[in-house]
Amino acid sequence: MSFQLSKELSNILKVFSAILVMIAHYCNIKAGNGEALNFIETIIRSQGGNIGVAIFFFLSGYGLMK
Repeated sequence: MSFQLSKELSNILKVFSAILVMIAHYCNIKAGNGEALNFIETIIRSQGGNIGVAIFFFLSGYGLMK
């Protein structure tokens, strides 16, 4: 059994990961201005950008391989 990731799904996941990176950047700016972050913003700030970049680069490499 093999799994094939469609180009459409790959593009949707890339957009999602790019948005996750943008939200992480926003949370960093918000924290830098001294504003309080809620629990979800703190989690996104700490790991959201890393996860978003990893997903984006994985899918880009997968697309180049296929």
